[in-house]
Amino acid sequence: MKVTFIEHSAFLIESAVCTLLFDYYQGALPAVDPKKPLYVFASHFHQDHFSKKIFRLFEDHPDVTYVLSSDIKQHYSIPKDRKTVLIGPDETWQNGIFVETLRSNDEGVAFIVRFPDDPGIPPKEFRTIYHAGDLNDWHWDEEEDSMELVSAYYREMEKIRGRFFDAAFIPLDPRLEAHAPDGILGFAKYADADRIYPMHMWGKFSVITDFLQLPESRCSAEKIAPVSFYEGERKR
Repeated sequence: MKVTFIEHSAFLIESAVCTLLFDYYQGALPAVDPKKPLYVFASHFHQDHFSKKIFRLFEDHPDVTYVLSSDIKQHYSIPKDRKTVLIGPDETWQNGIFVETLRSNDEGVAFIVRFPDDPGIPPKEFRTIYHAGDLNDWHWDEEEDSMELVSAYYREMEKIRGRFFDAAFIPLDPRLEAHAPDGILGFAKYADADRIYPMHMWGKFSVITDFLQLPESRCSAEKIAPVSFYEGERKR
């Protein structure tokens, strides 16, 4: 399983069987193998997680499925000539891969996706990843409803208690200042992951270094993946 950070919350995941793209709105993209089915995910309609350009990026790919949070259709028209699945919170979908959703405490959904890493393997041996979208411990000191957002986050974490993920993509937003690590630390109390990919950092990668220096990060520090931009031709 190869993981490429694109920008912000966008990641490309390639296995020997399929390719997954999450929350792309801008940035350079590696070439994708046209022989593998491509699944393009968008967790919600916010402009830093979704762009209509995703429907043009892969016009020559023979097998593209768009898996979109259902709130997107309320804000954008979806091309009728694209194979599209609209999915809401606490729903499932499968077609070669297995998709579950959690309810975001901001907008849209978080994704749990199981997919094969080699041809012919049984579903019980599929890889499992978690992409949070904007589901996070949004502890904003100055906002009155901050604690409700925090409570909502942990209600969703309870749904994945005890689960293991090969990779988890979780916000580490520097705008939260001292509370930036709370989402990752909270996730680690409920679930486990082989690798954790910080995202939603607004290009401020120093927040990863700050996180790793915290005493409370020691239990998950070895799991944190280094993140830097994919150095390819930028597509805007």
